[in-house]
Amino acid sequence: MILTVTDKKKIFEYIKTQDLNENILRIKPTKDFTNGEIQYSERIKSSREIKSLKSPEEWVRAYLIVKLVAELNYPIDCIEIEKTFSVGKGETQKRPDILVYDKRKKSQTKTFLFI
Repeated sequence: MILTVTDKKKIFEYIKTQDLNENILRIKPTKDFTNGEIQYSERIKSSREIKSLKSPEEWVRAYLIVKLVAELNYPIDCIEIEKTFSVGKGETQKRPDILVYDKRKKSQTKTFLFI
């Protein structure tokens, strides 16, 4: 996947307009938008710490999480990133970028959406 500087600027502006108080995430791109820092809310569970905006994947993940929470009204507590799963007979380890739990359930054991 390739994101242009223009694409990254659009994502940045979307995030800034939808998450005015940085309740979902804090994003600080470099001036040339080639890198930067990202910090997700502590309410979003994560199996590993993500701090860098080096890859296009991080830009898209940030955009989708803000869209899910701010625009589509998914509770922030129902989102987890980079959770590791064993898949198949060989039990290969896989990590979906975003996992959304069923927001109608009190326990977060029912997965509603993998991204």
